[in-house]
Amino acid sequence: MVTRQYLRFLGGADHSNSSLNKVHTVVTLGATNHGTTFGTTQLLGGIAEAFGVPVRALANVTLGQSYVQQMAGSPFLHLLNAGGDTDPGVSYTVVASRNDTVSTPPEATFLSAGPGANVNNVWVQDGCSSNTAAHDQLTTDPRAVYIIQRALDPAYGDRNPAPC
Repeated sequence: MVTRQYLRFLGGADHSNSSLNKVHTVVTLGATNHGTTFGTTQLLGGIAEAFGVPVRALANVTLGQSYVQQMAGSPFLHLLNAGGDTDPGVSYTVVASRNDTVSTPPEATFLSAGPGANVNNVWVQDGCSSNTAAHDQLTTDPRAVYIIQRALDPAYGDRNPAPC
């Protein structure tokens, strides 16, 4: 979300001339692009709020603003996604795990390509169904690292086999 915020609002993408973008390639791992329910935590919070417990306010104070911003349906996510998921002239690789219990539902990490953008949504289990990487393992899982390297260097896959 931070990268997309930079692209959208802080000058990372030039919306009038994408050749002037400061960022041309984005790789995300288990990102909460469309929000997360944090497993069942948000559901339980909604029930508590129905009984008058100020869950979002308490979460903002105890867990921090970023926790609340990542919640499915948050005002921040509505603003971030209002103009579509992507910016022109940027190539996105979005890596997710079917075993993710933090960014839930895991498919909410995937982006839809808007005009002039390229999106490659990838399950880390694609081509390796035995992969068990969860959210906290996406930065070190050999297959996820391979996907990152291919996104940053398309010829990497020609020189190196994909691990499983």
